[in-house]
Order: sequence, then structure tokens, then C-alpha cells
Amino acid sequence: MRRPISVLTSEEYNTAVDAKSRSARMQRLVDALNLDLARKWGKIRRYRYQAAKAVGSDGALLHDLLLEEVRDELSHAMFLFRAIRRLGGTPTARVTDFETGSEIKDTLEEDIGQEEKDVNSFRTHAELAEELRLFDLKNQLERIAEVEDRHARDFRALLWALGLPPRPLGEGRQEGV
Repeated sequence: MRRPISVLTSEEYNTAVDAKSRSARMQRLVDALNLDLARKWGKIRRYRYQAAKAVGSDGALLHDLLLEEVRDELSHAMFLFRAIRRLGGTPTARVTDFETGSEIKDTLEEDIGQEEKDVNSFRTHAELAEELRLFDLKNQLERIAEVEDRHARDFRALLWALGLPPRPLGEGRQEGV
């Protein structure tokens, strides 16, 4: 006996395609947020390591700034952890590796670069959240991008305070970040 062939209306087909597309975009967002989370875990480890290495009068300024950054990064990591779970994903425990500079200027330049990379990442992921109509998540990701931008400015200000001007824009830096 033959089974009848199920025929979808164009509306049912479009709904199924939209759901599949949304599901794929949602998975892309979860994967992206997990990369952000791995970077947060790495930055927490990096900044704690740098704070422990900071010595002398210059080191005291760096130490205090880094411990402030650790608090922000931990707060962001916990937000990302909860957001990934709310979206149905499994938060990562993976930690990204980091470079260890021997000179304070090299270390802070690397920190600035990492913060700028995070600004761009969070802005991109906020756009993806907006496409998925996850407006609360979009707004929070934009706020995190603003905090990351402030971190980069704080590191630049510390370089200036230490008499070590940061690299000018155009040498690995992006305008407007």
C-alpha cells in the first residue's frame, strides 16, 4: 500500500525554512558567544598573571588597573555564561592563550589590542542578536563593547602616564575604537 505524499503549502514551507535559518543563526550566535567567553576566561587569567608580575612604582599603577579589569571581565564572563545557557547552549570552560610581554609597554600594547578586538567582536555579535530580535542581549553586548573600549583607553592613559606613548593609529590600530 502506498503512503500519501505530504505536500507543504508555500506558507508551511517558508515557515519551516525560516525556523531552520533562525536555528542556524542562533547556533552561530551561541558559538560566537562561547568564543567571547573563552577570551574572557583568558583575559582574566592574563590580567591576574600580569598583576602578580607588576612590581615597583610603575607596577603598582598597573597592578591596581588590572585588578579593576579582572572584576569587569569576570562580570562579563558570568553574563555570557548565563546568556549562552538561556539560548540553549553549553558555556565553554576553554581558556584562550595569551602572550606574555617582558616589557610593560609591550604588555600594555597587547592588552590594548585584545580590548580592541573584543570591542569589534561584541559589536558584531550585538548585530547578530538584533537580527534574531534578541534586543536585551543586543543592548547588553553593546554595553560590554563600551566597557571594553574604556579598558583600551585606560591602558592607553596608563602608557602615557608612564611616559611610554602608545603606538599611533594606523600601526595595527583601527580608527574609532
